[in-house]
Amino acid sequence: MKRFCYVILQYGCSDLTAACVRAIRKLSEQSLIVVVDNCSPDDAASEIRTQLDNDPRSYVLEIPENVGFSSGNNAGVEYAQSLEELDYCVVLNSDVVIEQPDFEGKVAASFEQSGCAVLGPDILVPSSGWHQNPFHHFGDSLHPENPSLDDVREARVILQAKLDGLDAEAGQSAAAASPSSMPPEQLKRIGRELDFRLHWDRVLEDTALQGACLVFSAPALKELGKPFSPVTFLYCEEWILRINCSHHGLRMKYDPSIKVLHHEGSSTARSLDEKARKKKRFTIDCELKSLDVVERLLEEL
Repeated sequence: MKRFCYVILQYGCSDLTAACVRAIRKLSEQSLIVVVDNCSPDDAASEIRTQLDNDPRSYVLEIPENVGFSSGNNAGVEYAQSLEELDYCVVLNSDVVIEQPDFEGKVAASFEQSGCAVLGPDILVPSSGWHQNPFHHFGDSLHPENPSLDDVREARVILQAKLDGLDAEAGQSAAAASPSSMPPEQLKRIGRELDFRLHWDRVLEDTALQGACLVFSAPALKELGKPFSPVTFLYCEEWILRINCSHHGLRMKYDPSIKVLHHEGSSTARSLDEKARKKKRFTIDCELKSLDVVERLLEEL
């Protein structure tokens, strides 16, 4: 039997984390679970610790400061590896729920069949009907299949337009390009059109994968050292992972037979709900800073 670990990054909203853990426990009672609390501004750390008290295979790792997505997940993976030897490590957002009963079996079979290093499942957003994998599904420079310097430059223009639009009427048209700003029915219609055109239901290899749920093999973690580059706080992790895997000769695979649900943005949105404008500016600022990192990395290779 393959040894699985689940690393869940939490920032507030312990109820989402608890739902994520409950779903995993329905799949397996033996798999290791590590919840990384990224210095939540509420009582999420103590709340989830209390809920997991009676689960000897679940651990809570509290980080004294918010170190962002990459470093937070890296800390969780490193902690899991210190506890026991693993075959596969599933890194997922706290707002992701796995309902597929044979998830672990399908993951192991997909890895063994293809010899890939990193695996991405079909990630469905229930509220909109959008499939977030493959990563280039959206067909723009913010979601490249194989990141290039041209993608970085185009993405920077798109993000700057969104930033400029926050304080102007023109921003409404710029924001319209963002799926999170669209009404659910419009999202579902566009999602159906994209599904028809881009064939999300096909296996793809050597492609960038969406970061809400990623599965790393033990050899991949050994080769990479850390699953994510710690130089970004939020955003562009998928770009950098794709670049690093390509540099190390590691294959990435999208397998639509493996499925998860992503209640997208629930933790971040709820924790910053009363400051929507600041949240948008914070998001774009982080993306722009991360693009600088991607640009330097591409120039160095």
